[in-house]
Amino acid sequence: MTIRTPEIATAYGCLDTSAAGDGGAMHAHTLRELAKNSNRLIARGGPLLQLVFDASEDATGEISEGALKGFGLARWWQRIYWGPIVAPKKPTHTTAAIQVICKIEYGLGLDLYVHTSAEPFRREIEATSPHILSMVGDGSGNYQTFSASGIPLGDGSTEQISLFLRAQTHSGLAPSGTVGTNAGTLSAAGDSVGEHTLVDAGAAFQAAIAGNGYMLIFTDPTSGAPLAAPRNITYFASTTEIDFTPSLSVHELSLCTGAAYEVHERYTWRIANLALYTEDLTP
Repeated sequence: MTIRTPEIATAYGCLDTSAAGDGGAMHAHTLRELAKNSNRLIARGGPLLQLVFDASEDATGEISEGALKGFGLARWWQRIYWGPIVAPKKPTHTTAAIQVICKIEYGLGLDLYVHTSAEPFRREIEATSPHILSMVGDGSGNYQTFSASGIPLGDGSTEQISLFLRAQTHSGLAPSGTVGTNAGTLSAAGDSVGEHTLVDAGAAFQAAIAGNGYMLIFTDPTSGAPLAAPRNITYFASTTEIDFTPSLSVHELSLCTGAAYEVHERYTWRIANLALYTEDLTP
């Protein structure tokens, strides 16, 4: 035992401070056992973060109020909860374990990025990083439980936690035989994009594009970078016009004017519970 590597009891003993009388001589073994017991309490991990969301269903489908759900997109990290979340912890605890209860459509693979104060945010973080929890759906459409350990934390008395999600592979373009035109660029005469409407004068959309699990993604025509969050395609107006929700903001509308677009199959995820616990220190 040293100052930097204290001894930790493997099990909590029966000694407490009442065994050490004030002003009296104490056996070194007693003092050592008391220190080991105290160190064990310090070494115990505990709850760091607990997020619970509505996961209920009724006869008419899923209830969305209070739910945490979205689309699986492979091109960039999506922040899935307000953050960073500041949580208190013991300063000596520098790793955490995570458990997530999540429903993933069609066997899609997702990466959950648990960003902490242990390192700066890395957009190109490798999938093997201890900050990444890999979640792959089994194709059943039911809730599954995913877990991992060894997530690095800072050494302070609080932790700043941010949560990001992306798909491991992008869902493919919607089949053109079903939806008609599945990609294009809004640069020709007659092309336009409104708050909730896309018009492509050269398109040949089909009615099946609306309300059947397809989403609209606006991208930069040069780099392919996404310009706004994906939109649900909700209405087939004509072979050249479709409607979507939610509406584009003024800022998003300015970015998407003249943009390229793609129609993708809409793979969704839904998280019911996310829990983080600091891990016990090793005796």
